[in-house]
Amino acid sequence: MVDYMTSKGYSMFFYDRLGTGQSQNVLLKLIRNGEYTTTIGKPDSVILLGHAFGSYIIQDLIAAAPNIADGLVLTDISYDDPEIALESLKVRLEACAPRIASTVRPAEFGNLDSGYLFFADIFSHVNAYFAAPDYEVEAVEYAQSIAQPFGVVGFMSRLNSPAKPNNFPGPVLVGDAPNSPLFIALGRC
Repeated sequence: MVDYMTSKGYSMFFYDRLGTGQSQNVLLKLIRNGEYTTTIGKPDSVILLGHAFGSYIIQDLIAAAPNIADGLVLTDISYDDPEIALESLKVRLEACAPRIASTVRPAEFGNLDSGYLFFADIFSHVNAYFAAPDYEVEAVEYAQSIAQPFGVVGFMSRLNSPAKPNNFPGPVLVGDAPNSPLFIALGRC
C-alpha cells in the first residue's frame, strides 16, 4: 500500500506501536507543522489509517483531539459497540492462540517481558485474520513475517476505554469486511 500511495503523490508516515506510548499525538502535530515533511512542506491534510488495534488507537486519539486529523480510515476491529468489542476480543484471542512473544520468537522479541503476546504460529494468524479461499499463502507468510507482538494491557484498556470519537468533523471510511472470520464467528455477516 505504501508504494501505491506514494506513487500517487501521497506521503506515508507510520510508527511502530511497541514502546510508543502517547507518541502518536506528538508525531501528528510534528507532521502537521511540517517538521517531518521538510521536502514537501506542510501537508494539506492528514488522514489516519488504522488496522485492527490501530483502529482502536485512532478512535481514542480522535476522542481526545477531534481536530488532529482531516479524515479517518478504520479497518478490521474498528467498531465501538462494547458488546461487539468484548465478543471480538474473545474470538480474536481464541483464534490467534497467543503465546508470550519472547518464547515464540526469542531472537526478535527476547527483550520483551511476558506482557507481550504473539501468534502461536502461522496457522493461528490465518485463523485470526484470513478466510479461505480469499487469500494467498504468500500474503499470509508476508503478514506473519512483519507481525508485531501485542500487549495484553492494550486490549484490557481498550475494553474499559470510555472514548467515543463522536465529535470528529471529518469523513470516516470503515472497512470491516462482512465475510471476515471475526464477523462470521460473531454471527454478524
